[in-house]
Amino acid sequence: MIMALMKNEWMKAWYGRKIWVFIVVIAACILLGTGLTVFLNSLDNGGLTGSLFLELGFPLLAPIINIYMVIQVSGAIAGEFRSGTAKQLLIRPVSRTKLLVTKWFSMAVLGILFYLLIAFVLFLINMILFGSNVSWTDGANTMMSLVAYSLPSMLFYIMLAVLVACLTRSTALTIVITLIPYFFGDIFTILLNFYEWPKWVIFTHLDLVNIYYMEETFIQQPFDYAWQSILFIGLHGVIFLVLAHIVFKKRDVL
Repeated sequence: MIMALMKNEWMKAWYGRKIWVFIVVIAACILLGTGLTVFLNSLDNGGLTGSLFLELGFPLLAPIINIYMVIQVSGAIAGEFRSGTAKQLLIRPVSRTKLLVTKWFSMAVLGILFYLLIAFVLFLINMILFGSNVSWTDGANTMMSLVAYSLPSMLFYIMLAVLVACLTRSTALTIVITLIPYFFGDIFTILLNFYEWPKWVIFTHLDLVNIYYMEETFIQQPFDYAWQSILFIGLHGVIFLVLAHIVFKKRDVL
């Protein structure tokens, strides 16, 4: 039953929410970025080598995937309340808890697959065109590290979108409210250089790639280790999902 519900969600995402359009857009971005990098390398001897294409490209595309997954979640939950299809789902002999788990889990799996696919494509381009002085093993390690450091943020946004969608039942409000961290996260990151309290604000932890992987000198680490920030993000995500399930089980769908 769970797999059937997940397939149903993926089919609706593909045909109803136009995943193929997003794939075309991402492919165009990758082709444009690759062409621009080749052109710049032709102007500069040495240019961009090693794993730099991958390290620069993936962090630029990951936020686009995060935003798109928020749109997908808002459509899967809030959009179905608006269109009335949520009522048709709830008359099935399946619990509300199982329905909501199916929705957010299928979107999380979809987001992870997008991450892995795009990271793999960038890895291949990097190794074939720009990775002359790095081994394939090191390149693969870089690819997996970038995915691992980026996934907690993507899952956080999905779980937050689930809660907001259940509370508001509005696609537009879900997208706007969920993406607030993109606009205010940097503020708390800057404040962390002067105060101690911002480390307890979840927004400070969401850019794990720059905070812990890239180790940017101008960014203060909120915790000593990346796993601590990941646990902090995970704790918030679990709270969001618990609240979402409580609201979803009690909300009237009429």
